[in-house]
Amino acid sequence: MRNLVIVLLFISMSPRITANTSSKSNDIKIGTKLEIGHPSTSNYKYLILPRKNFIIKKGGLANYKSLYNLNVVVTAIEKSNGNTIIVTLKHVDNKKFFNRYATIKANYKEAINAKELIFIE
Repeated sequence: MRNLVIVLLFISMSPRITANTSSKSNDIKIGTKLEIGHPSTSNYKYLILPRKNFIIKKGGLANYKSLYNLNVVVTAIEKSNGNTIIVTLKHVDNKKFFNRYATIKANYKEAINAKELIFIE
């Protein structure tokens, strides 16, 4: 009887526990400030960046290391394929990425989980 009471108590409390936990990954909005962290692999996997040869052809500097610890602002949010959230990022100082591109895009949830994007508090 005691075990039954404990199981019923656990079942009735579990939806309340999960309902109270909120993640910052769902709180994304335009104007949110983020920082670009280090890549999860040797290159950024979840930031959608132009390839080096395209950057060079357009007269830019193809240096991905210049993105480390760079502060950016979310300028647009797109939802596609159900759960995928693509955010458009702009440099806080209105400078261009690689001296050529005004904005870059990122797969938001995956980049946050891989710590390629970090919230600025």
